[in-house]
Amino acid sequence: MSLSIRSPRSAPTIALLLLPMLAGASAPAVAMVTFHVNDTNDLVDDNLADGICHTATNTCTLRAAIMQANHTEDASTIVLPIGNYIVDIPVTGDDGEEEGDLNLTATDSDAPITIVGADANMTAMNGLLGSRVLHVESGRHAVISGVDLVGGRALSGNGGAILNEGMLELDHCLIQSSGASEGGAIYNGASLRLDHSVVANSGGQGGGIRNVASLQIVDSTLSNNNGPISGGIWSSDGATTQASVRVIRSTIVGNSGDTGGFCCSGDLTLVDSTVAGNFSNSVGGGISFRAEAGRANAAALYDTTVVDNSANVAGAGIAVNGAAFDVVDSLIARNLRADGSQEQDCAGTIAARGRNLFGSTDGCAISGDAGSSGLLNSLDRLGTLADNGGPTQTIALLAGSNAIDGGDPAGCTDADGNPLTTDQRGFLRPAGAACDVGAFEYGAVDPDVIFVDGFDPPAA
Repeated sequence: MSLSIRSPRSAPTIALLLLPMLAGASAPAVAMVTFHVNDTNDLVDDNLADGICHTATNTCTLRAAIMQANHTEDASTIVLPIGNYIVDIPVTGDDGEEEGDLNLTATDSDAPITIVGADANMTAMNGLLGSRVLHVESGRHAVISGVDLVGGRALSGNGGAILNEGMLELDHCLIQSSGASEGGAIYNGASLRLDHSVVANSGGQGGGIRNVASLQIVDSTLSNNNGPISGGIWSSDGATTQASVRVIRSTIVGNSGDTGGFCCSGDLTLVDSTVAGNFSNSVGGGISFRAEAGRANAAALYDTTVVDNSANVAGAGIAVNGAAFDVVDSLIARNLRADGSQEQDCAGTIAARGRNLFGSTDGCAISGDAGSSGLLNSLDRLGTLADNGGPTQTIALLAGSNAIDGGDPAGCTDADGNPLTTDQRGFLRPAGAACDVGAFEYGAVDPDVIFVDGFDPPAA
């Protein structure tokens, strides 16, 4: 018998902008201004010189608050109560602050703008008339939390919901049901971090995200996006930028296109993550990675699970073309041709490090420390994608799988060589003699569950 209490840390929290304190000294005063939105309509501010969010109807709208934040030297917080905030002023001129998408500019200051919604299920920024929802311009730092950005359309541009050219952090957000030429939901041309967020049901070249710069995805999900080149993420170097994608404790699921989950060159790293149920009508159902002439190209998976993806041609799990691709303590299995006729976990050359398990290595060459990798003993001892705890869905290992305690006996590490102390769910690893292969640690304990004295934790 066991009794458990879930600690408050496991509940979703909204990230707030904190001011750093200098040890042993008083922090310099930093001016902050807060705008409280009270009108869901799309109306402009009527006087940018007064520092007050105010429209001609004597209200404060989201657009008016952003306009004021753009023109103050102070850090700004915009508070959005529960509601559906419409973005529907048509573009008639230069698509500035007063029309089209909501522009977070760096006109007067590079101080951060923070937009705080009540919850992504209750607070929405909605592009109704074929407009992109949000444009973060170069030089602007923005933090958005607890908001659903939905229904954006960039009919003649990139980034259906969001075009980011600055520094953008999305925390506990939902970005969905949008479309664009490139980046159906988001086009990232600078620095973007997704934390505890979902990008879903969008379409374009890079249906979920088009990335040409720096992208980090943490404790998040990309699901059911579609489009040419890649359904989930299309990442490649821009004209003046090198593309970098780092995915940590996240799930890429149900995306479809010329490649399914990823179509990438540049730099790609996945740690404690799951790539499952994606489809390619060509090669690379889960991940397609290729060399790009004149660029540095390197990909690596650490304790990652690539399962149940499919492709019409080859490399249902992973397809590599002329680039460096490392797998470390990762599980790659049950990836099939679209007609189900043949397991095709990989195509091309994959460099093995640590201890990896494949369902089949037919169609690919394993280099590096190939002798340390092997075959999964049974596909029946591998679960299906489900809520197994934590912020994202995972694929559980079932009793008797040789992936259990099958990781590097010296310890599993992340891309920086640091020990991995949790699995994708945030549950403690290792739970046995060694860490498990892939993103799921069998029998692991949730650190957010406190076991009361006198009660034992559940058996694995």
